[in-house]
Amino acid sequence: MDKNISSVRINLGCGTRTLKGFVNVDNSPSAFVEKVPGLKKLLYLLRIIDLQKLERKWPDDVVLSDSLKELKKYPNSSVEEIYSCHFLEHLPLQKAIALLEECRRVLSSEGKLRIVVPDLVFHARRYLDTVSLEGKVSHDRFLFEVSGAYLVNSREGQNHYYAYDYWSLKDILLKIGFTKVDKWDFDEMETPDLYDFRHRLEESICIEASK
Repeated sequence: MDKNISSVRINLGCGTRTLKGFVNVDNSPSAFVEKVPGLKKLLYLLRIIDLQKLERKWPDDVVLSDSLKELKKYPNSSVEEIYSCHFLEHLPLQKAIALLEECRRVLSSEGKLRIVVPDLVFHARRYLDTVSLEGKVSHDRFLFEVSGAYLVNSREGQNHYYAYDYWSLKDILLKIGFTKVDKWDFDEMETPDLYDFRHRLEESICIEASK
């Protein structure tokens, strides 16, 4: 692919939800296993993965790469659009900031960064509304949603490292150098391709940022 073409569109941390016309990037070990014939079935027979992971199919168009390293391959101002859905929270904060800095570097002057992440305010309110009824269940669910990666021994990317609300994420983006940061309404978006990729919107915040 010619990375000097300004119409490049990238979907970071895509998981199994790829977008047509985008470079779909993910470095999940499951995506790697999918590309090695017979490996997934062997891991299942050895009881290393469960039936759900055995049956999960990864699209062929996933680029197996670390998102930060993948962005570094692109020249300045060479990307039209970057989309990321429920991925940023899976990175330690400093790595997330480094990724957002790279997003700004590679975006064209008219380019858009569109991010969907869990909404800390939603989860805080749910905790306050349910803790008196559910007790420790509500407490543990809230902590795991905010920073589960620090509570269990797991690989980077499997659980959440950080939680954002609109104001905290907007502040980070403005400090990086984005000049316009707004809430992004799926119903008013300019990219129809993404319409079918709503994902837990009731508990998410959607942000659009530009240079």
